Amino acid sequence: MNKDLLYIDSHAHIGDQAFDKDRADIVSRLIASGTNMLVEIGCTPKEWKPAIELAEQYPQNIYACLGFHPIYANTYNKEEENHLASLLKNEKVVALGEIGLDYDHSNATQEFQREVFVKMLKFAEKADLPLVLHCRKSPTPEDFSAYKDLLNLIEKNYKANPQRKFQGILHCFSGRLEDAQRAIKLGFLIGVNSIIGYKGKKNDPLRQTIKEIGIENIVLETDCPYLPPQSKRGERNEPSFIPEIAQTVADVLEISLKEVAQKTTANTKAVYNIK
Repeated sequence: MNKDLLYIDSHAHIGDQAFDKDRADIVSRLIASGTNMLVEIGCTPKEWKPAIELAEQYPQNIYACLGFHPIYANTYNKEEENHLASLLKNEKVVALGEIGLDYDHSNATQEFQREVFVKMLKFAEKADLPLVLHCRKSPTPEDFSAYKDLLNLIEKNYKANPQRKFQGILHCFSGRLEDAQRAIKLGFLIGVNSIIGYKGKKNDPLRQTIKEIGIENIVLETDCPYLPPQSKRGERNEPSFIPEIAQTVADVLEISLKEVAQKTTANTKAVYNIK
């Protein structure tokens, strides 16, 4: 294994039922690929404990992140809030998320999503954990109000920890350059996944945004089992595919693969406080 090309999948869902038959093999393949770590995201109360258990099963390779995904915001209640508070104390939990706004798929109203998001921001402050943010715009092409609302709520309701280099990650970014720049100014890294390599002019603005913000402001993610890279379209995504995403980023930024590996790994370790 080339030690100069070690990666971290900053956002994965290997607890998903899509991996029930071969989860151990998935972990073996990620290590063999040079993707030696991943952060497992628990989006709902039923996913929180399994995410921690995965992290405890593979202590050198997996960490956990727990939160209320906005598409499940309707499940939010005080009992689950207390449950989350207790689990966030576990040493394998490195962030709160994914949390945020989804103006496309959520059954919860936009207003209720915003209410839950503000509660989660306060939770993160109390737990002193970085944030993993989900933001999905409405299907209307020019409607980026979800990003505007998300960033406005952070500005108004979140007190950043000045001792932390990064406040979190804006995962699966699909906004505009101005949204990325605003998030970066607030202390957030931009999560880049396989979408950057999808063919067609539709994704050209994303590629241009990544060129503008540079490698110092991004981390790599699969969001598996969703969003496989271009060469695996139609297949299940998995953490071992991170090197293909890294190569696409290197091509877009016109930098070496070594630089992509080193800088995104350093960013991921910094934001999650992984030694």
